[in-house]
Amino acid sequence: MSLSKIARYKSDFILLVLTLESFFLWLAAAEKGLFWLFFVISIITATILASAYFKLTILEILKSPRLPDILFFILLVLVFNVNIVIIPHILILLLALIFYFFGMKYFLKMIKKENSSQAQKNVIVLATLIILFFGSNLFTTITLNISNGSNSLALLVITLCFFAFIYLISKYSFEKNKVISQITKVYSLAISIILCELFVVFSFFSEKYPNLKQGNTAVISISVASLFIVLVYYCIWGLLIHKLEDKLNFRIIFEYVGITFVIIMTLILTIKWV
Repeated sequence: MSLSKIARYKSDFILLVLTLESFFLWLAAAEKGLFWLFFVISIITATILASAYFKLTILEILKSPRLPDILFFILLVLVFNVNIVIIPHILILLLALIFYFFGMKYFLKMIKKENSSQAQKNVIVLATLIILFFGSNLFTTITLNISNGSNSLALLVITLCFFAFIYLISKYSFEKNKVISQITKVYSLAISIILCELFVVFSFFSEKYPNLKQGNTAVISISVASLFIVLVYYCIWGLLIHKLEDKLNFRIIFEYVGITFVIIMTLILTIKWV
């Protein structure tokens, strides 16, 4: 069967398979070997789904202008699946997977469109925040584990990888909002530096939010760093995109800074810092 026919008749089935693989990942969380086996399979499935949806072969993807969209989609699958263990209960997991299935379907539909619309821009922004949250949680978790071994070189490598991660998703988000210029590269670089510094500062803290226990297992939780990083990114990126679109005014500044400040203060007051 050709990829075009798969795209027409089987893309929903492949997406369903991808969703089921995420469920199996959650079940296999305690078995590291099985977990990473399902993880690799899910990335392969995501690549097949993306290539089928865009009606491209694997080799054509590498030369296609759609490559950033496909890589962004695969990255979204990757960070979600790695972080699936933070979900404490199966009921919450099932609700998350339902949202995941329909969210991914809508996301693919939006990024496939050639003409940019406000709906597409909103979807890209939301997907960027989700990737940033899950990605930051992954990086901070790895950093905290490495910090216990005091491996300075490994910490440097992780920090540089995080810097590249922020730069690439920021640049992609600017481009999908049809703001393409040299200044967007500078802005993406500035955002990366600021968030990287924030990441390094929070690498010294092991606080989690909230503290959830699953049976007799270890605490399953979200790193404070990932929450703060997403909020700071939301504020900075929102202000910059409005500036580039010549829509920045006092009301917009008050909206972004005010919302960010209120949420950060809420987190600070509700986090158990001991």
